[in-house]
Amino acid sequence: PGSEIIVSHATFDSLNEAPNMSPRVLAACASCDVRRIVHVDSVRINDALGCAHRYVVASKHARNNVLLHLDDDLLPKAALLQALVQSVCAEPGFPEYARTSRPNPFRSAPLRPSFYGTTPRLCSKDGYRFYSRRYTLSQRGKWVLQKPYYVLTNVASMSRALNAEFVAVLNQSYASLMRVTGGEGCDLVFNHFARGAGSTPTALRGHLHTWSVENIRRPKHLQAAAEARALAVNPVDSGIQSKATAATATSKFYGGYEGGKDHYPRRWQICTCLGRGTVGETLVGCATDKAGLKWARGNWSAFAASADLSIVQTHTAQHRRNTRLVSAVGRAGYGSRAEPGSRGLHA
Repeated sequence: PGSEIIVSHATFDSLNEAPNMSPRVLAACASCDVRRIVHVDSVRINDALGCAHRYVVASKHARNNVLLHLDDDLLPKAALLQALVQSVCAEPGFPEYARTSRPNPFRSAPLRPSFYGTTPRLCSKDGYRFYSRRYTLSQRGKWVLQKPYYVLTNVASMSRALNAEFVAVLNQSYASLMRVTGGEGCDLVFNHFARGAGSTPTALRGHLHTWSVENIRRPKHLQAAAEARALAVNPVDSGIQSKATAATATSKFYGGYEGGKDHYPRRWQICTCLGRGTVGETLVGCATDKAGLKWARGNWSAFAASADLSIVQTHTAQHRRNTRLVSAVGRAGYGSRAEPGSRGLHA
């Protein structure tokens, strides 16, 4: 059916801006077909699932067999988009993943879809870790090749089939945790499901560390200053007032999970729980245990002291709590599609 852009609006402020998006696109690209931009009201489902709602929106609204989930504060380069799309299209069995015969003619196994991104993380019963700048190139290579790593889904491609599989188990296995955390860890639970189902999260080798992604977010003090100037010009604009207030609510950027208290310790705690195989209400109890969080704080602090934390700031996607982009693509090309999300994503 052709590429499409589906914009998932997770707040009313974002949804109210929808009518202004197409004119802006045409102003920047007169030849673009704005009819391919689909706006989805995701406010309620975002309140229930946080950033995990992206998968639900993609499952309901995507028309193509390749999806590209994209946070709204990242700008992937064309080469990366092509690589992400082509990786999915090149999977054996795409797009139906029918069963294939093994050497033993009496046994068969389904071909498994995988997903692809740019930024790997370690997430297991031993906690949550990322690359350190202190690693040599050889150490980084071993880290990727030898560890069963997770891949952040702030920019990630996958088949429609894999996305639908996750949505089918979301309510039973992970939705309770998403409701409690407000979506914190939505990338971790997706990776947990994918690996458990036999899929392989894959960080594309020429695009590691999001070198092929430009971060277009603004530091909080610059965002707040811009909105303060706008408020001085139009002091009765309640929309600007609310944005200026929101800009001061997070520690580093305007919106986003990373600015929340205990962001990394909580990810550490979630990973240890997932690594033990817990899901459903058992996962909620494990991931919200106060003693467990205290333990995770200590472990994260010890790890952070031995690593260069600036790499976290480089490769985490902070959201402005409004929209997320997901791209639904066909075999012939790529396009973006709106993905559900309203909060800052993965670190």
